[in-house]
Amino acid sequence: MRQLAQENGSIRLTVRRSAASGNGRQATEDLDLALREVTWTSHLVGRNDPLAAPALGIAYRVLNLVADVQPDSPAATAGLQSGDVITKAEFILPKNVKKGTKAPSALEFDEKEQQNWPVLVRILQSLPPETQVKLTYTRDEKQEQATLLPADADGFFLAERGFVFLPVQRIRKADTLSEQLLYGYQETANSLGMVFRFLRKLGTQIPMTALGGPVTIAKAAGYSAFEGGGKLLIFLTMLSANLAVINFLPIPLLDGGHMVFLAYEGIRGRPASEKFVVALHTVGFALIISLMIFVLGLDFGLIPRNI
Repeated sequence: MRQLAQENGSIRLTVRRSAASGNGRQATEDLDLALREVTWTSHLVGRNDPLAAPALGIAYRVLNLVADVQPDSPAATAGLQSGDVITKAEFILPKNVKKGTKAPSALEFDEKEQQNWPVLVRILQSLPPETQVKLTYTRDEKQEQATLLPADADGFFLAERGFVFLPVQRIRKADTLSEQLLYGYQETANSLGMVFRFLRKLGTQIPMTALGGPVTIAKAAGYSAFEGGGKLLIFLTMLSANLAVINFLPIPLLDGGHMVFLAYEGIRGRPASEKFVVALHTVGFALIISLMIFVLGLDFGLIPRNI
């Protein structure tokens, strides 16, 4: 599709709209789509990311159901058959691998973890040669295992294969007091905006397991300090912005909650009842303590980070 888009080509998709009462019997519809030229590369970031088709502008899930097995392929040699359902994938590094190299964590293919097949393909591209994959699958309600040695796939395109790119870095240095104030204002505004965007996407686009507690903060501060004093100050700016935004959320017991009570008193002309305030403070206290326990569980590995 990438090549066809460069030639101003188009394709026809046959789609069936989803409906709760359709049971797969809905009528199909043909859509003619003009492909867009793709001048960038897209790749997976999280373990639950769908596979993108940039020329179409869509993303889709890849099931862990074996649709077909090519003859003389590693899957055929291992005995996999059409209809097998992959439930787990483990990576076995070769014995001659560099000391200290760790294999990626196993992938669980189920409704809870929701890790999809493209993630496995993506991980394989960065593993040492002769790495094996141990697949756990179900066939006729029986669980079986097979160990495969991946083979080179002719025609598989990955733009960054074999390259290790360094990040683009640019150091801005203020020569005057006005530039210092301007850069400080911009960094503070960017940090505050980043916090608001994070909170807005939390629970939807960003999983709750992306949060971090004191241990995560200390590690991030250490990494920033290792890169230099300037990097550490920028991290502290972001941390201060986090604290400022969280503190002014309308949560009882925090400053934001007190502001809500003051606003209520200003509108009504009298303060809220003491029992009502105490009850909300109790709820706010329970919420904060629960959040602290949750992030500490993430920090110490008691709660898995599925991101």
